[in-house]
Amino acid sequence: MARRTQQLSVLALLLLSACTPPGAGSEGADSFATVGEPAESSGVVDGPADSGDATPSPAAAGLPCEVADLLATHCSACHGDPPFAPMQMLGRGDLLAPAPTQADLSVGELAAMRMRDSVAPMPPAAMLPEGAIVAFEAWIADGMPADSCGEPAPGDGATGEEADSRCSSNAYWDRKDDGNPIMHPGRACLDCHATQMVDRPGDEDIPNLRIGGTVYPSLHEPDDCVSDQVTDVVIRIKSMGGGGQIELVPNASGNFLVPADQAADLTPPFHVEVRRGNKHHEMPIPAPHGDCNACHTEFGHNGAPGRITVP
Repeated sequence: MARRTQQLSVLALLLLSACTPPGAGSEGADSFATVGEPAESSGVVDGPADSGDATPSPAAAGLPCEVADLLATHCSACHGDPPFAPMQMLGRGDLLAPAPTQADLSVGELAAMRMRDSVAPMPPAAMLPEGAIVAFEAWIADGMPADSCGEPAPGDGATGEEADSRCSSNAYWDRKDDGNPIMHPGRACLDCHATQMVDRPGDEDIPNLRIGGTVYPSLHEPDDCVSDQVTDVVIRIKSMGGGGQIELVPNASGNFLVPADQAADLTPPFHVEVRRGNKHHEMPIPAPHGDCNACHTEFGHNGAPGRITVP
């Protein structure tokens, strides 16, 4: 499941979690406000650091591969764990459960109906490919039989994810520069700051953030790995609710940050792009929040295939 999701979802980006296709096309560069790179710092060390436990992608428990891929690519960013929508849609048990908004239908049956609903479709912004819908409907009509897509074969050693994990720079944040924007690349910025603001009220080194994440050169980079190979990269974020737009440049460790007091009109969901020259990655679903690394973990969470990467 993880390898198939990586192949089909490699364009997925953020946070920003890891969690509806946005409108096609891109905005002109002059339509975005530009936020410069924060002050540089040399607070890095060579070699591995304690990066904590990686958060694995949700298992496609009991699902056939085409259904697992559909959910991971188009649904789990909002219907993940925890869900931002009314119900979770990660495994067969989730789809068999009664729909919380229509108890006479299962979650799977309601999802199939909404995929065909031209007035209130799911995902909200665009209809899914016909082939994906037909495959999902056929599985629902067959009674949602159990399958085993993504389960490792007996005797398998390291997974593909484990084998691919690496810190491209071989440099890690050394934890001595607390309060600098280069700190903790790869970790969930908003969640950490919110926790620290409660634990250390009044500490001016802990800004309240609206958006935060890290761009890496490859998909599976560990926490605290310094991303120093992301030059000439621009992250474009457009609020689909408040109308605000912003253009961010990664700092010396690959982090990009937006303080809440500088982003009153940046409200989720967000349309997100990562650009480098004439190439770009565009997030195929709206980012439901601004905590990019909450979904774009080392191996991905809530449907994300892994890290936010350069095009």
